[in-house]
Amino acid sequence: MGKMVPFLFISLATVLVFSLFLVCSPNPFKVTPKQGLNSVQNLHALQETLPKTHSVEENCDLFTGHWVPELRGSLYTNSSCTSIPDSKNCFKNGRKDKDFLNWRWKPEKCELPRFDAKAFLEMVRGKKMAFVGDSVARNHIESLLCLLSPEETPMGTYKDSEDRFRKWYFPRHDFTLMKLWTKFLIEGEERMINGTGELQYWSGNSGGYCNKTSPLSEAETNFGSFDWEMRNIQAEEIESARQNGMKDGRKFGVVDVTRAMLMRPDGHPGSHWDNNWMKGYNDCVHWCMPGPVDYWNDFLMAVMRKESGLVS
Repeated sequence: MGKMVPFLFISLATVLVFSLFLVCSPNPFKVTPKQGLNSVQNLHALQETLPKTHSVEENCDLFTGHWVPELRGSLYTNSSCTSIPDSKNCFKNGRKDKDFLNWRWKPEKCELPRFDAKAFLEMVRGKKMAFVGDSVARNHIESLLCLLSPEETPMGTYKDSEDRFRKWYFPRHDFTLMKLWTKFLIEGEERMINGTGELQYWSGNSGGYCNKTSPLSEAETNFGSFDWEMRNIQAEEIESARQNGMKDGRKFGVVDVTRAMLMRPDGHPGSHWDNNWMKGYNDCVHWCMPGPVDYWNDFLMAVMRKESGLVS
């Protein structure tokens, strides 16, 4: 596995919300012979062109912050990205409000750089990346594909009969992206909310309601929830794995979107999904595209920049 996937990104089953990436080599973002000097020069040139407010500060906690207004909106639309699944294409399925797109995550003491497709593809040139998880991990990779689409549209090179294992290849950047399916420890639970059937997961509720149209404040967010408790347990396990991994040269890192996404119950499809097979249910597990899920890739790229040393 280490040879096949030098960089393995795992979205854990706690939705939303807590993501782990496992680096299988000492530093997967350093230059390799396959990447060549030109790629590194291109990457550093791109970094130099980024506004200083878009740099990644080495010691900044990216994951503690709040949502602030962002009038630029999304980097793609449900018209410009043709690969959005119907189940996450909320506007196609009748969602009318768009204000939920006009927010960005602001860490307390720095800025979270906006996703840069060109720089991302330079960073992963000649590499392989896998997302391992359930349908929420798939939601994440679907967002990444949309964000990369203005720079390069990949070729689909593999798809199993159940559409659970996928592989895409970006020929211009010799980059392979994979989705590997596993359900982990998900349990389904049906609840009645305001007289309406709502499909929830113990780890996927993200606030419990899908009828919001703007983020919650920190004061409104329940950080005593089961989601947050599970996040803390996983954080302890990951720290243990990180310590053990250091002994044989493996690196673990966390893209912890839990806090940010607990504040975004407005980002779920709710009733605006392709629900012909489950009439009357709201989807409060997955995320509209475009929507807050796109910030998972802002976090991912910021962590990758730190790993590669491209920090201010």
